[in-house]
Amino acid sequence: MLTNKEKELKSLSSQLSVAMEKLSQQQLTEENLLRTVQKLEDDVEDAHAEVSVIQDVHKCLFEDME
Repeated sequence: MLTNKEKELKSLSSQLSVAMEKLSQQQLTEENLLRTVQKLEDDVEDAHAEVSVIQDVHKCLFEDME
């Protein structure tokens, strides 16, 4: 009876280790995705600023021609 419980304990311990490793990997993946999303949001913000500058320059250069 004790050996069965020991085997069950080892099996459950192994399952727990596997589950903890999977959770750790998922957390790393989530962190990487959050960093990627933040970078993309920053890139979009930068692109909007660049467009605004280009529009202002265009207005200054071609306003008199209209």
